[in-house]
Amino acid sequence: ERTQCDLGFTVGQGWWVVHNLGGLAGLPNAVVSFCWVVALVATFGFWARPHPASLVGGAVALGAFVLAPTATGPLLPTPWWEWLGLLVGVALGVGLRRRGADASGRGTPAI
Repeated sequence: ERTQCDLGFTVGQGWWVVHNLGGLAGLPNAVVSFCWVVALVATFGFWARPHPASLVGGAVALGAFVLAPTATGPLLPTPWWEWLGLLVGVALGVGLRRRGADASGRGTPAI
């Protein structure tokens, strides 16, 4: 009989691969994972436009959060704080783009 524990990685814990926690050792993993997801998807939110390519990009990002845990096997399901990070990151990116366009007086930048 096999049992499974709840130890493992989630989609939002990719920061473990690129950082050894030197200065982040005191922060909870959930906070760092949330911030990592926000930073990754904020760039998408910044460049997203009402265009089919942006819809494809959004579907890929959403698909990574939904399908990666089941498709790869070793990943745990995406926790709520990483889903929140996805929403906050996209909103932050869109907000930064709009603020930059307002400050420049030239409207929303086109690709």
